[in-house]
Amino acid sequence: MDSTPAWVTPLIALGGVLLTLLVTIWMDYRKARRETRFQWTAQLLALYRDFLAAANDLRQLPVWPALSTDPPPPIDPLYERLRAVSAEAQLLAHRKVTDRMTATVTAAAALRTAVTTIRTTSGPGHGGVIDQRQRPAHDTATAEFAAAIDDFLAAARADLDLRSPFRRTGTTS
Repeated sequence: MDSTPAWVTPLIALGGVLLTLLVTIWMDYRKARRETRFQWTAQLLALYRDFLAAANDLRQLPVWPALSTDPPPPIDPLYERLRAVSAEAQLLAHRKVTDRMTATVTAAAALRTAVTTIRTTSGPGHGGVIDQRQRPAHDTATAEFAAAIDDFLAAARADLDLRSPFRRTGTTS
């Protein structure tokens, strides 16, 4: 004679089915979160790459061309590209990253102002050298822009959870 009531076996089976269902739902939820995070990470990576490329193009723009017969390269399209990517990032990126982007765009505006001032108030020296009277303002704006790029890069890497070391843009080695 069996001492177990007849309802215990179906109850244990039902409990096993419910536990399996809960584990499956939980695993599907985690998988969906992981896939969504990967999708956003890919979009953010593309956005950050575009912003960094625009910032580096602007940072490396010469004030004067190497040949004095060539016109100076335009600065406004590069600045506007940087602003456009920054505006798009406001929708997707973390607040710390967008704050650093805003600071970078502000530093880019200061660099643009310095370059425009140099181009309107002086001429190119031999080999495209900047007038010595204008050099301190340009060097300061360039250094602040490079520091803002570094701050953006650090915030973007933290947002993407990248932990490998990176070299600052202001370093030469």
